[in-house]
Amino acid sequence: MARSILAIVFSILLIAEASDAQSRNRHRSLASKPSQAVAFVTNPQSYSNLKNQAEETASAFLHKDFKTVVDLTYRRTVILMGGREKMASTMSRDVEQAESHGITFVSVAVGEPQDFQSVGRNLYAVVPTRVKLKVAEGVLLGEAFLIGVSEDGGNEWKFVDGVGTLDRGKLRSILPAAADKLRLPDKKQPVFFPNS
Repeated sequence: MARSILAIVFSILLIAEASDAQSRNRHRSLASKPSQAVAFVTNPQSYSNLKNQAEETASAFLHKDFKTVVDLTYRRTVILMGGREKMASTMSRDVEQAESHGITFVSVAVGEPQDFQSVGRNLYAVVPTRVKLKVAEGVLLGEAFLIGVSEDGGNEWKFVDGVGTLDRGKLRSILPAAADKLRLPDKKQPVFFPNS
């Protein structure tokens, strides 16, 4: 197999991005910008839209509706992936390849958004996800995350795959204004549960 099962899984978690980097830099505490964070957190509609649209992204991925996933992806990521059609095609191909090796996505659960930031005119948040996959030998549970970006005050959110952006250099190329301000979760290896 050209790529390991783990590499395939993480390359297609919600929004495909090509990066294996795991380096982490220091980041700013949320407490350093209390007025901006409080203004965002107290807007319940922004929060509701964020979680709903993250769940829409997860559902579209599970149903192999990759054009919808791309539509919900932050535009700079789409550009870096070669455009809308190429990104959707790449995701479809990667999922087909995973399935040909016995990997099936069972569920993608969206957690409670965290690390809300207001940077310039945009809002940002980290949205944890938990992915369950069936493999021939059992089940894999993996933790990942999305980075939500809103350019209109929280009405519409677009997403960046967190797994592909643990390298701050790559994240700076996608979100230059916010890359060093977001507190990203550590990359975690999936937990394997063998068949009984």
